[in-house]
Amino acid sequence: MTFWPLSIFKRAVEQPEVLADLPPVGGGDANATTGAEELLVGADKEGSGPARPLLVVPETVVFETWRALQPSANAGCEGVVLWAVPKLQDTATLHVVTSVIVPLQRVAPGRYEILPEGVRMMGKALRRHGLVNVAQVHTHPGRWVDHSPWDDTHSFSLRDGAVSIVWPEYGRVLPVMDLWGVHVCRGGKWQKLDPAAAGRRLVIAPFLVDLRLRMLRFEPSDVVVGEVDGA
Repeated sequence: MTFWPLSIFKRAVEQPEVLADLPPVGGGDANATTGAEELLVGADKEGSGPARPLLVVPETVVFETWRALQPSANAGCEGVVLWAVPKLQDTATLHVVTSVIVPLQRVAPGRYEILPEGVRMMGKALRRHGLVNVAQVHTHPGRWVDHSPWDDTHSFSLRDGAVSIVWPEYGRVLPVMDLWGVHVCRGGKWQKLDPAAAGRRLVIAPFLVDLRLRMLRFEPSDVVVGEVDGA
């Protein structure tokens, strides 16, 4: 697909310093969460303030997110997916997203809603695969990527540290990261991060780094067969 914007992955190589100096994530016993509780992330650790785990998102996850949102985009409606990590990462300072969760949802041109049955189905799927949701991605009709009042009350979590990402124009074309709206929940209220803060919170990691400029062939003189004299 010729519109695939490879510039979306620049931050992964330009900002390695974001891996340092991140505070720990609190949370409690990951095995004790069930149902809707598994949809929450970013609980405070006593005395440490809001949790701020770095999200590392492989480019394959970004692409599969875009693919999963195409049915709603083609219908001219908003859509929503969630990103999940293995439970063993639940108390880590770095979350590497492994899975895209597409819930049962009701969609419309100006809103989306994860149905109660969809929440129950997600909880079962997360437990079955040993996953925990860490972020949400949903789309907006135009270029505006702030949170609406509907978004504030219908996001997957209202816990401190939860992450909500908004893509413009229904995600018809996969947007570069500079066009994403990256929001973090703090004190029960959603705050949009500026581009610099978003880059410290979220990094897109390339799936393949191919450094070949051209294919190299062995010449006959490079190939040694049998014993070498003097060995």
